[in-house]
Amino acid sequence: MKISCKINLLCIVSLIVFGLLSIVGLRLLLQHTAGELTVQNENMLLNDKRDYLRDLVDGACMLAKDAAQQHPDNPELAQQEAVKRIAALQYRNGAVYFFIFRKDGDGIYRFILHGADHSKEGVAAASLGADADGVDIFDVLKAAALRSPAGGFARYQYNKPGTGMRVPKESFVRELPQWKWLIGTGVYVDDIAADVQAQQRLLERQIGAVNYTMMGLALLVIAVAAMVAVFLSRSITVPLARAVAVAKAVAAGDFTGRLEMKRRDEIGVLAAAIDTMPETLGSISGEFDRLAAATEKGDMSFRCDAKKFSGAYRDIIGIVNRTLDHIARPIDASLRVLDRMQFNDITVAVDETGLCGDYLKIARAVNGVRERIGHVQRIMINIADGDLDELPELEKTGRRCDNDRLLPSLVKMMQAVNLLIRDVNQ
Repeated sequence: MKISCKINLLCIVSLIVFGLLSIVGLRLLLQHTAGELTVQNENMLLNDKRDYLRDLVDGACMLAKDAAQQHPDNPELAQQEAVKRIAALQYRNGAVYFFIFRKDGDGIYRFILHGADHSKEGVAAASLGADADGVDIFDVLKAAALRSPAGGFARYQYNKPGTGMRVPKESFVRELPQWKWLIGTGVYVDDIAADVQAQQRLLERQIGAVNYTMMGLALLVIAVAAMVAVFLSRSITVPLARAVAVAKAVAAGDFTGRLEMKRRDEIGVLAAAIDTMPETLGSISGEFDRLAAATEKGDMSFRCDAKKFSGAYRDIIGIVNRTLDHIARPIDASLRVLDRMQFNDITVAVDETGLCGDYLKIARAVNGVRERIGHVQRIMINIADGDLDELPELEKTGRRCDNDRLLPSLVKMMQAVNLLIRDVNQ
């Protein structure tokens, strides 16, 4: 798989994962927020009802206190007047009414007012019994009233008129100690649950709409980001492809290619580095061309300029120069020996120290020629001095190769001189 495909695939997959995580995270956040709003709304509705009930009971207590102030000397009349006034208070078409319990001399609480069912007046409060959850209704009401001087709230299940069903009811009850009364009123709170459910369904629909909107936006963002990713990947892969082409050309020996990218990022740095490769290799090639030209002219002293290069390139030039030094050393030494030999000077020899291989063979060959010429020179000096002692050995050798004409001629000359000496002596 090409780098461009890998980059595009990586970007697209990353964007898809990011989009999905964003959608899931937003959905969870919306659901959590909706849950909190539902609880807050439920508490707000319940608090509104509680404030409403507290205000009603406080108003009823004020009526009772007013009646007591009007009949300070006749408590019985004051209580009757207070019950009459409170009984007249009904709200929401009779759905909200007051009830009053009084603790009689026998210690039993009895209804003295039931705004919805007057037949219960005079009946013991214990007749309320327990609700569907097994909670004693009067005990709950009494405990709420005695919880503090300001009264308290009680929750229980109670029959809702017109439905035949027991539903949750919230009541507020307050004690009037001077008359041993418990005054209270209540409202059914099943409508709170209905309102909350309706609002929750509305929130869920709104959340669904937001989810679809976010999915559309996410797809749009992914599409735009994918195009940006393709553009960015091309800004990377296209220069890389050009760099690969130049590198292949350099590997094939073509040093003319250049990227010439005017970029300030890492790609530009890479392009500048790649452009230096053919320039450097071209300079090395130029040095080798000059070396070849000097060699063709017989200039063994020419060396490539290693100072122009650095690193491994300088090492390469240095290796070439050292190779030339190794080649030139035996050749220069041989030239010096041969140059002296042309003037019959055989006092100089090629120094074989440190030479090996073919270099040693060249040195030994030149030195061998020098030794042979020196040998011939000594023989000629001996002949001039009348010394022919080496003739038997030379006759035994005969010739050194099939093309050797020097030694046979030298032998004949010595033989002729020897005959001449014999004839003279006879």
